[in-house]
Amino acid sequence: AHLVLDGLWLGSSGPFAVILRGDYETVTIANCTFDPGGGADVTGAAIHPVPLIVEATVETLVIDRSIMAQIRTQSGGVVEQVLVRDSIVDALADGNVALGMPATEAELARVTVLGAMDVNRLWASEALVTGRVDVTDTQEGCFRFSAAPPGSRLPHPYQAHLLTETAHLFTSRRFGDAGYGQLSETAPAAVARGAENGSEMGAFASLLNPVKLDSLQAKVLEHLPFGLIPIYVLET
Repeated sequence: AHLVLDGLWLGSSGPFAVILRGDYETVTIANCTFDPGGGADVTGAAIHPVPLIVEATVETLVIDRSIMAQIRTQSGGVVEQVLVRDSIVDALADGNVALGMPATEAELARVTVLGAMDVNRLWASEALVTGRVDVTDTQEGCFRFSAAPPGSRLPHPYQAHLLTETAHLFTSRRFGDAGYGQLSETAPAAVARGAENGSEMGAFASLLNPVKLDSLQAKVLEHLPFGLIPIYVLET
């Protein structure tokens, strides 16, 4: 039993959700947007989030290159393993649980989580989590080249950074803005260049923007006419 959702945008005019029921070997959500809400439509009405609620038995849940609202299990739903790559999971506030799967083994790679996490085991690399991370089994797993707030329960941190302040960490946290999920120019260097390859943590790590900027600056200084000062304008 394999379910694949690819290239979809799902929005809602009310408090609705996508609910998985049944028995699956794999569920793959790729190149999708489940609107995280938080904004307003052209009439001024609030846009509601579209959470993914698992009431099924799923061996492996894959979230790939997607923007998701809250993901959680309920009513006896079981996810043995969740793999999240190059994605944003947005619960709208740091105190809200963005990934709520207390019995699940989670693997995050180049992911931005706007909210808290509650999982059983965690392997994370280049992950940026703005809310408290609560991992039950800290004897296994690793939290490498990633960032989370103080008070998080993490497995084997390695080159990890504690986020003492998240208010000005992003250009925008409002879905629909051009700078949504993008690190601001005031983000601490430990986050902006904290990935294993010197890039940024989070969903945009694979773009290598800090590395590209370093290369550009080196070339500009090499060929810039004497007496001129370069100004770099970062686009979204």
